[in-house]
Amino acid sequence: MLITRFQVSNDDVSGLEAAKSIRLVAPRVSQTYHLSLTGMSKAMTTIRECQDDLVKSWGYDPVSLRSLTRTASPIGAPQSWFVDSDYPSSASMLGISGVSRLRFTVTAAGKVENCKIITGSGSQLLDDRGCEVLTRRARYEPALDAAGQAVRSLKSVTINWRAW
Repeated sequence: MLITRFQVSNDDVSGLEAAKSIRLVAPRVSQTYHLSLTGMSKAMTTIRECQDDLVKSWGYDPVSLRSLTRTASPIGAPQSWFVDSDYPSSASMLGISGVSRLRFTVTAAGKVENCKIITGSGSQLLDDRGCEVLTRRARYEPALDAAGQAVRSLKSVTINWRAW
């Protein structure tokens, strides 16, 4: 059995409610999937409710987050926040690699706080280091509310850790 995982951004999801069909391309296996969509309105309502419940459990108001006129955006290239010496030496010596998905708050001042692991890499060292580096070095242009005021917001990143 072949399992193909697709990640869809929130921007891409917003158009699904009215879509009649979608085409998914899996380049690694040179496969294209054409799917007919029915009942998307109900499905999208359920997805939004689920997302809202998750966001509420993290201490955020989903209505406020949806009403932002600008989301937080990184200052500079996020890759530049990490340097080779950030890779934990013990993980490097053991050849430990992995992918960390982290969520955090961007403050109204553009700093990172309250970093949490969404999906761990399999190594607590790598996951913790990701949060440490983001909290110390990452800077963002803060999100703006409807009045144009800088406000705290929710962001997430994926870090691909590759041992040398």
